[in-house]
Amino acid sequence: MKKGLIVFMAIVVYTYSSAQVKKVDPDSLLKVSAAEARLRNFKVARNLIREEVKKYPNYQDLQFAFLNYLYWDGVDDSTFRMLDTLLTKYPNEFQLYKIGINTCYSIDSTCYNYYNALAIKQFPDSATALITNTAKFLYEKRRYKASAEMADSALKMPNADSTVLNDIKFHYKITDNYKLAGGGYMYFWIGADPTWPRHQFYLEYQSKSDFGIVIPRAHLASRFGVRSWMGEVEFYPKFGKNNYFYGLISFSDGVLFPYWRIAAEPFFVNQRNIELSLGWRYVDFGSLKLHSFTGSAGRYWGNNYASARLIYTPFRNIGANISGVVSYKYFLNNPLHFIDLKVGYGVSPESEYLDFNLAGTIFTRAFRLSAGYQFWLEKALLIRINGYYERVNPSPRAPFDVYGFLGSLLILL
Repeated sequence: MKKGLIVFMAIVVYTYSSAQVKKVDPDSLLKVSAAEARLRNFKVARNLIREEVKKYPNYQDLQFAFLNYLYWDGVDDSTFRMLDTLLTKYPNEFQLYKIGINTCYSIDSTCYNYYNALAIKQFPDSATALITNTAKFLYEKRRYKASAEMADSALKMPNADSTVLNDIKFHYKITDNYKLAGGGYMYFWIGADPTWPRHQFYLEYQSKSDFGIVIPRAHLASRFGVRSWMGEVEFYPKFGKNNYFYGLISFSDGVLFPYWRIAAEPFFVNQRNIELSLGWRYVDFGSLKLHSFTGSAGRYWGNNYASARLIYTPFRNIGANISGVVSYKYFLNNPLHFIDLKVGYGVSPESEYLDFNLAGTIFTRAFRLSAGYQFWLEKALLIRINGYYERVNPSPRAPFDVYGFLGSLLILL
């Protein structure tokens, strides 16, 4: 009995000792870690194979798996350290360069360009795709000039994606600097005098540069059997990082347009893309001169922009008109391609159809609505269409409606 017990204990000790020294199968651990990674438990996956990675530095699948777990988990510093080690051992593995490029994507362009240059040098046959991706990277970082230059380089290479690359070049052309020339037509049917609709034609030239945007225009209008002209300059100089100034100076013969219109308003945009402004307007009809004070608050997010504006206009010595407008823009492929909606209350001295015969309606109640769509045709013609409606209640006069239409065509020079 005693002898049998000793033999049994010896077997148990031997079995336990064997279990302690038995080697762990790295292939099995790799499969288990991969299962954890599929569940997005990247830290658990790394811990399962961490010791094996140290024991088997030449086991490529194991090393690459650990690198991927670091990359997918966003552990950038450790990813770069391991990546640089593996690149010296496996310089022909394209996947390693892709990990470096993708990791740098959200960090900075210096890091991105480093791994991109290594990949181009090692894989010249993939240079077109790599340079195209670099153009996309710079474009998404809003470095439009650099992205356009990179796109231009890629277009000279074989098998270039001309559609994507030309889109990048076009976006730069209309975002950083552009010149547009053309004209438009406005029609207003005004219920106060329904037999005399207002027709208005204009020519304009838009120029965007490092200074900002400058838009000179020349208008010709007809109503009541007479013609009238107006010249104006609208400008948006930039100052600070994201701020800009809106200015307007116009002058006319004073027949269907006010003699003078002047506007001045700075816009301030903070890091959260919230925009605030405070400005002044002046309209001179000769015997009637109006000063207005205005302010707005808006916000940009994604492809959207919304704002609310109030306009305060003292009217002689009998009170003041307070008007407001809420605006919304949805940008499509680029800053000049958008849908525009406006809803307002009160009559503003900035109204396009406001001539001397309607100047008295500045002190009144009104509701107005407009909708517009601006789009590109063949990346060469910028077309805008706009509809307008206003219900005016100029007490004690009878209420009337205003319907308007605008169409314009500008050529990208």
